[in-house]
Amino acid sequence: MSYSSKDRPFVQRWPADLEARGVKLWWDRHQQDGIKPAEDWERKLRAKLDEITHFVSLLTPNSVESNMVRAELQIASSYSPKKILIPVLVQTLKLNTMPMQLVPLQYIDFTDPAVYTARVDELTQILR
Repeated sequence: MSYSSKDRPFVQRWPADLEARGVKLWWDRHQQDGIKPAEDWERKLRAKLDEITHFVSLLTPNSVESNMVRAELQIASSYSPKKILIPVLVQTLKLNTMPMQLVPLQYIDFTDPAVYTARVDELTQILR
C-alpha cells in the first residue's frame, strides 16, 4: 500500500479494517513487518514487491504530489503486468493530477464516508 504520510489519519484506520476481513496487507508502518528505522527503504520495498500480487495506491492531493509515492508507484508499475495496480481515491484530485500509470485504471472511490464500509468490502474481494 502506497500513501502520503500527510494522510496517515485515514491510513491508520484503513489497513486495520482490511486485515479484520482477512486481507494480508503490507505497508511501511506495518506492525510486524514494516520498514524499521535506518532500514534501506528501496531494498525493503523491492523485496516486498517480489512477494505481493496487488499494489494499492491511495490517491489524495498529498499523495499525487509526493516524490516518495511517485517512486513507489514507478517501482510497482515496472513489475506490471505481474502486479495488479489498484488505485483507491481517498480525496478528490485536481484535474489532470492522477499518476499516468493509473489513468487507464478504474479506481475505487472512498471519497464518500457514507459508503466506506461497502468500499472496504469491495476492495477486500479484489485483494483476496
